[in-house]
Amino acid sequence: MRKTTKAVVTAFLAGERAAASNTATDGTKLTLHGNTIAWKAGGGVITMTMAGYPTVTTRERLNGVCQLAIGKRPFSQKRGVQIFNGRGISAIDEVSIFVWEK
Repeated sequence: MRKTTKAVVTAFLAGERAAASNTATDGTKLTLHGNTIAWKAGGGVITMTMAGYPTVTTRERLNGVCQLAIGKRPFSQKRGVQIFNGRGISAIDEVSIFVWEK
């Protein structure tokens, strides 16, 4: 995991503000180049999207959220198709994970 991802995603999950390079969080949403790619939907749900930009960096940031929150890296790409948990998705689809709140 990249340093930028770890620092900003850790702050996002803790509900704190942080910014590094092209990624930022206000504690409730995570942005990449100003595009919201993840947000806390309430009740322990984090919703994510590639926001129309299926890039290596977008997948890396979203995988960082998942890895630090649930211990998995479910985003990938195969033959130009975006994958989440083994299923094809579009670059604008929204997917959610549940994070047990303490």
